[in-house]
Amino acid sequence: MRNCCNYWKKALKSGIENFGEKHPTVATRQSNLAQVYFETGNYDKSIELTKSALKIFTKILPEGHPYIKQTEEHLLMFEMIKLLR
Repeated sequence: MRNCCNYWKKALKSGIENFGEKHPTVATRQSNLAQVYFETGNYDKSIELTKSALKIFTKILPEGHPYIKQTEEHLLMFEMIKLLR
């Protein structure tokens, strides 16, 4: 899982350098890295990245877009599981 985390960190950094911090590619990579953090038990970092991705998606995508809904669901799940642990 560590290699996966390092891969997504590099991908996120590359996305920010190439597209800027408020690009959908960056939000998608944040979501992917958040999932890795979630799987490794780092719920705080997972929630932080998911909130950041959601902020980007809600600014650039139309209301009700599937990426927004999916990210909201992930955030809710991450927060609920954090509370249960």
